[in-house]
Amino acid sequence: MALSSLSFGSIFCGTAVTIAATGGSCYFGSNTFTNISIATSSESVGAPAGAIDPTQVTFQVSTAFPNLLNVLISNLTPSNWALTATQQFNLILTYTVTGALPAYFQAVGDSFNGSATSNVNGTGAIAYDKSADSVTLMTLSTGGITSQAPVAFPGAPLSTFNVTDNIQVHATNASATLVNATNSFVVPEPVSSMLLGSGLLAFGFILRRRKRK
Repeated sequence: MALSSLSFGSIFCGTAVTIAATGGSCYFGSNTFTNISIATSSESVGAPAGAIDPTQVTFQVSTAFPNLLNVLISNLTPSNWALTATQQFNLILTYTVTGALPAYFQAVGDSFNGSATSNVNGTGAIAYDKSADSVTLMTLSTGGITSQAPVAFPGAPLSTFNVTDNIQVHATNASATLVNATNSFVVPEPVSSMLLGSGLLAFGFILRRRKRK
């Protein structure tokens, strides 16, 4: 299912919204997320129907102190991402991030929550590949690491860039469950800057009082 893209975000994505509901675009503060699509995703016969359904997969943006902008990908129905037997799906999410000027995006990282089991018949697995602008992060997996510290964008700061998430979930005659996946983008530290500004303002006020005395 192809989704349209808009030149600006018309849907607020500070709360979880489905890929279909965004209409291809949403906004969070001064940031817009356009060309949002999972159209090239695929699944095996017998996999849950909602695993790669745009009306089930959700997109949510939030901030994390002190300087992260997070995009959380999840599913409205958790059982859609809980696979058994030979079920599998490949979720490919693409989107474009655009911030206000001057540019402020510094780096990108990722992580996922999930689990897999093994038995005499096979071993379930989750693998998560990600690229943003010219940065390709290492593959995350249930058999390895599940989070990647932010990696700097070449030429940072950036004002706009493209993102591709490739999440593969395979039960492989055992089980595999994906809970959610997160894209993290390093931005300026508004809280720290605000505190610094307040401190300088207070310092100036004290100096003025001393001069008056």
